[in-house]
Amino acid sequence: MARKFTRRLVVDASAAFRAGERTADANRIRDFLVETRRICHRVVMSPAILGEWDQHASPFARGWLTLMRSLGKEALAPLDTAESRSLGSAFAAMSLPDKARERMAKDLPLVDAALNTDGLMVSCDDEARGLFQAATPQIKGLRRIVWVNPAAESEDALGWLRAGARADRKRRLWRASATR
Repeated sequence: MARKFTRRLVVDASAAFRAGERTADANRIRDFLVETRRICHRVVMSPAILGEWDQHASPFARGWLTLMRSLGKEALAPLDTAESRSLGSAFAAMSLPDKARERMAKDLPLVDAALNTDGLMVSCDDEARGLFQAATPQIKGLRRIVWVNPAAESEDALGWLRAGARADRKRRLWRASATR
């Protein structure tokens, strides 16, 4: 078995919301959250992320977050860092359709928190993932983001988590092979 390291994971409210559904996808999300706690990974929170959770998280996800906090497994995202300012400036300078800009702006706090911690995003929002992936040529900081969808069976997010939540190439927003 691979040695496990504690990682800091940014968990989007999209996963927190869907964890309350009664579907196979929701089962995968719940299993992922439970395993995150069991392995001793930590959840990253910021005021913006917590605001989204307060609005959208399922009762299961709220209970999970409460347990994570009680166990000291919550990491606070650093605020107003040079990385954050750079991301904000690069995003503001991008030429984007209004709809894409709005969509990305909503998830910018998540990406910012990931960039300022271990670069690990957990989200069921594949549309946002695609938009940020398309922005990697212009915003170089995004290239180190690892984005995992715990609901997607094909991503084997649970296996990834158990193997140490490494920044493997196939999960990064930026893949060198994608630009060739």
